[in-house]
Amino acid sequence: MMAVELINDGPVTLMVETREGDGHPVQARSAGLLEARLPAAGTDRLALSRHLLPLDTPLVLASASPRRTEILAQAGIHHVVSTASTDESSPPGESPVQAAESIARRKAMAVASNWKGCWILAADTIVDCAGESFGKPLNDDDARSMLARLSGRAHQVHTGLALVSPGGMIHSAVESTRVTFRELSPVEIEHYV
Repeated sequence: MMAVELINDGPVTLMVETREGDGHPVQARSAGLLEARLPAAGTDRLALSRHLLPLDTPLVLASASPRRTEILAQAGIHHVVSTASTDESSPPGESPVQAAESIARRKAMAVASNWKGCWILAADTIVDCAGESFGKPLNDDDARSMLARLSGRAHQVHTGLALVSPGGMIHSAVESTRVTFRELSPVEIEHYV
């Protein structure tokens, strides 16, 4: 008998089947499933319906993030990592939610141009604190500054996800989470960096 576990129940949910008893994941190389909530037609909200996408062609993770690779590996999803140089800036007037989604889409499409006939999964995360948006820190000093500004405050974390099918169709969504940081001392900030 098989058990099903959902990892990161959000716009892109990894569905992992495991054997009852030993709890080991079933190897999901070509028989794996990627489950995605796709935007409802005509809206930017997440549809409640789910679509199962067979991974009978390679999955390419368009991200150098060790954490994103770890999530797929833990789920037993065989994948390769490929990145492309992508403009990660957002146009003036674009909201953090829109920026997270549009950057994820640009990353996915940039990698898709080099991996025809594959599934491409990309993501981008933007932190929004009182109207100020934070992307990836440029360096350690930038990371310290960001953590100091987030210390003791609530903020929104927006993760844009984009999935390109082997036929070139792109689907995307954004998951937003409210996070509250407790006050961080300079020593704690240094430890995080």
